[in-house]
Amino acid sequence: MALIREIDDLATAKQRLETELKVQGAKLASALAERDSALRALGEAGQATESP
Repeated sequence: MALIREIDDLATAKQRLETELKVQGAKLASALAERDSALRALGEAGQATESP
């Protein structure tokens, strides 16, 4: 019985880690999209100031 309980605990821990990985992946994707947007805006602002 102890082995079954340990296997269940490990499966639960694995599921929690997979969920946390998905959450962190989504946060990273969002942060990267935000960064890309800011870099584009900076590039456009730089081009606007360079134009005669």
